[in-house]
Formats: sequence, structure tokens, C-alpha cells
Amino acid sequence: MIDRARLAPWSLSVVLHAVLIVGSLFVVWTVLPSEETPEAPVVISFDDPAPAAAPLTRSDDAAPQPAPDLPRVEPPALPAAPPPSTTTAPPPDAGAPPPPRYETTFIAAGASGAREVVYVVDASGSAISSFPYIVARLRDSLTALHPSQRFQILLIRSASSGYDFLRLAPASDTPVLVDAIPENIERALAWLDTVVPGGRSDLRAVLSDAMRVRADAVFVLARLSSADEAIDDDALLNELDSLNPPHPRTGARRTTLHAMQMLDAAPSRFLQTLAEAHSGDYHLLTLDDLRSSTPR
Repeated sequence: MIDRARLAPWSLSVVLHAVLIVGSLFVVWTVLPSEETPEAPVVISFDDPAPAAAPLTRSDDAAPQPAPDLPRVEPPALPAAPPPSTTTAPPPDAGAPPPPRYETTFIAAGASGAREVVYVVDASGSAISSFPYIVARLRDSLTALHPSQRFQILLIRSASSGYDFLRLAPASDTPVLVDAIPENIERALAWLDTVVPGGRSDLRAVLSDAMRVRADAVFVLARLSSADEAIDDDALLNELDSLNPPHPRTGARRTTLHAMQMLDAAPSRFLQTLAEAHSGDYHLLTLDDLRSSTPR
């Protein structure tokens, strides 16, 4: 006879295992698909446009939050500007010496503002008696020049070129301006002491070359005689006019020419016409005018 007391626990165990097995089969049956779905074939087409990409979004994007209010900082107060000064500031160059005012004189003629000066003086035979006075008056004019000025001396005398001129190192075949420093002035006066007047006055070449120097002022001191009437022609006046032409608008000329006739009136008005044409002065000098300075 079967012992029911011993059979009861085994029966309960079998029932519980059967329930667990059935539950496990049910879970597996619900999870697995009933049938496999075939994969769709992949087709690449170069004719159809690519689909637009969907905009990227972030799940954690949030609306921007306003910045917290910061305390307002007031700018520091600036100091008040000082009242304008009532004193006048001195000009930048108040302590510098003023620029020189060039006032050059030679016997009766004067040139204001001429920094570059040319002296054309007669050293021909007609000036032999008055030449010591001419040298004395040249000394007066040369020693009064400012060192920043420049000068040249042309002598009207018989020479290969019709005149002679001051030659300082470096030597030049044509007249050039030299600085009016004491050394050059002393050398010029020493050269004049060696000059012996002679020959005839020939103004053609000397006046043309004097204009070619292109100085600010030219002083001409000559003694023209009846033998020198040939210089009074339009050809020389026209040549000098072309070398020192008037300004087309103002009529002013680059070089001002001052002329002085020595001792007696010239047979013609050549020097006077020349001075008037080139914006200069004309003077007729007597022997007393030349003697107003004692020669050496």
C-alpha cells in the first residue's frame, strides 16, 4: 500500500517544476518573432537626389537663460581742465639770430637781398689813372659782404677771352661764384693788386659770361669812349635779354644789372639802356665819386 504521506511532497515538487517549465516556454514564445523578415535590398541611384539631412537636435537643449544683472560701475570723475594761460609762448626760433639781410653796395649802386654778386670792372687802358680808386672801392664792398654770400670779379681788359676773372682753387675756365669768407676776399684783393690795366674795353664777352653766372646782382663799372661805340648794337642787347629773360607774368628778371659810367658821359646810352632793361640803376660817376674812398 502506497504511503500517501511520503508521496505528497514529491507530487508538489513535480507540479511546481511543470509550472516553471510552462512559464519559461511562454516567455520564449512571446519574445521570438514568429517568422524572419527578409532584409530589403540596397539600391544605389546616382539620379535621385540624396535625402535632406534631418536637423540635429539635442535632447538636453534648453531655452537661453538671461544673464544676471551686474551692479553698475560709475566711471571716475576726471579733474577739471586748467584755465587757459594768459602768457604768450615765445616763437620756436626766438633765441636764434635773424637771417642776414643782404645789403650790397658798390660806389653809387646798391642791391638789396642779393646773396650772389658779380663785379664787372674796367681794367682797360682808359681806366689806368682811376684803377687804384676802383680797387679801393672794391675792397669796401667785398669786406662788407656776409660770409654766406658769394661773389665773382670780372675785369674788362685785353686778354685772349676779352676779359679776366678771379680764379680760386679748384681753377675753372669759366667764371664761378666763390664764398665770401675772409680767406677768399683777401686772395681776391691780393690778385687785384697784381693787375696792370691796359688794352681796350670790350664788353661783349664779359657781359655775356657775367649773365651766365646767374647771380642775383651784377655791378658794371666801365669807361666807354668813342672807340667803343661798336658795342652799342641790338645784337648784344638781344643776347643779354635771352640770357636774362623777363618773367612772362611779372616782368621781373633773375639778375638785376646796375651800370656806372666813369668820369665822362659816354658817346652812346648803351650802359643806361642796359641797366633800364635789366631792372637796375644807372649812374654817371665823377672822379670825386671814385676818390671818396682813399686808395691803398
